[in-house]
Amino acid sequence: PYADIPKAVFIGITGCGKSSILCSLSHKELLITWVGKIMHLEGEGIGTDLFSYTSIPCIEPSLNLKTILVDCPGFEDLSGVEQEILNIFSIKKIFENYGNKENKFKIILVISCEEFKAERGAKMISSFSMLNKMFTINEKLKNNLGVIVTKTEPDFSGFDYLYELNHTLKKMDEEKRKTLPNCLFDICEFLVNNPKHIFTFPHPSYKQKGQQYDFEDHENVLKFLNA
Repeated sequence: PYADIPKAVFIGITGCGKSSILCSLSHKELLITWVGKIMHLEGEGIGTDLFSYTSIPCIEPSLNLKTILVDCPGFEDLSGVEQEILNIFSIKKIFENYGNKENKFKIILVISCEEFKAERGAKMISSFSMLNKMFTINEKLKNNLGVIVTKTEPDFSGFDYLYELNHTLKKMDEEKRKTLPNCLFDICEFLVNNPKHIFTFPHPSYKQKGQQYDFEDHENVLKFLNA
C-alpha cells in the first residue's frame, strides 16, 4: 500500500538507536529512565537487553510527514547467522519497485558515537561496509543519504565525529587505505562538505531523568526527510 510513497529507511548496527529515533520522530512516548546514574531511553519497540528488538522492518506511517518511516533490523544481530540472513532479505524487499510505481527513498545511516571509538573504529567501518554492499554509491544516493550520530556527549555534535574521521582518513597512508571500503572516503568527504546531511541524537542527561526525550535536530531531520 505504500509503494508510491517516499520512504525514510533507517539502517545501522543493532543497538545504535534507530528505534529511539523513530519513536521521537513519530511523537510517541520516549521516556528517560535510569539505573543508578546510567540513563536509558524507554519506548515502543526499543530493546532493553543485548538482543535486537526489531526482527522485521517496522513501517511507521506518520501524519506529520509525506514520508513513510522504516525501522530496519540491525546489522550484526546477536541472534545468529539465520536472523542476519532474514534481516538482509527483508531489508532488500523494501527497495523493490512494485508495478509501475517508482520506489523513492532516503537512507538514514544511524551510527553510535561509541562505534567511532570501539576497536579502533571497526564497528563504524562495518556500518559503512554494509551500506556499500547494499547500494551503488553514486551522487544520487549521497544526495539522499543522511547520517545520525547517536549517544553523543553534550559538547559534541555528529559533525564533530565525521569531521575527525575525515581528517584521520586524509592522513592515512596508501597501504592502510586499501584495507578500507572505498565508500568510506567518498561518503565522509561528501558529508563534511554537506553538514545539513549530518544530525545529532545526544545521550540523555541525568538532569532530564523521568522526562519525555527530544533532541535539538528533530526539526532538521524532518526537513531533510521531506525535502
